[in-house]
Amino acid sequence: HTRYWRDWSSDVCSSDLVAAFRDDALASGEIHAAFNIASVHRAGVVFVCHNRSGLPLGDLGDGYAFPTRAVDATDVLALLDVLTSAIDRAREGRGPTLVDAVFPAPRTTAAGVEPTPDGLSRLRRHLESLGLWNAARDHQVQAETLTAVEGALETAARIPGPDPATLFTHLPLAPHQRPGA
Repeated sequence: HTRYWRDWSSDVCSSDLVAAFRDDALASGEIHAAFNIASVHRAGVVFVCHNRSGLPLGDLGDGYAFPTRAVDATDVLALLDVLTSAIDRAREGRGPTLVDAVFPAPRTTAAGVEPTPDGLSRLRRHLESLGLWNAARDHQVQAETLTAVEGALETAARIPGPDPATLFTHLPLAPHQRPGA
């Protein structure tokens, strides 16, 4: 990851970039190096953290001189709004933004575990209220999706498995195993 960030850092100021990562990547130095580079160059980068821990990042971006915007990742419309404003900010040359896309953790109550919010159902209800979705369209999309998935699975099943003789072909060799050593 570090090499990737270094390669684009010299010319990224003239373009947009959305970099998505999981919250566990915050434990690595590479993501913090990327934050630093983007901040120093005021790069048009939108960092999107897929935050499955449910723990908000707070003002993490403040430490790198750019804002952090938290959003419920299951709310498609709210996520679209936050991403649109972050991309607009990047295009205006105002530097990077960290989007904390939080996936709510299931809550345990005396009655058991409550389900997490269903973003697709919420979006469906919104589209129905606008007259943009109905049962027929829903059935059509589900049938098209099922056909596409089945076709992809059939294609994948026809791909021959790897030759067992190549199992170690692309593994790095220890120095004493290299040709000429």
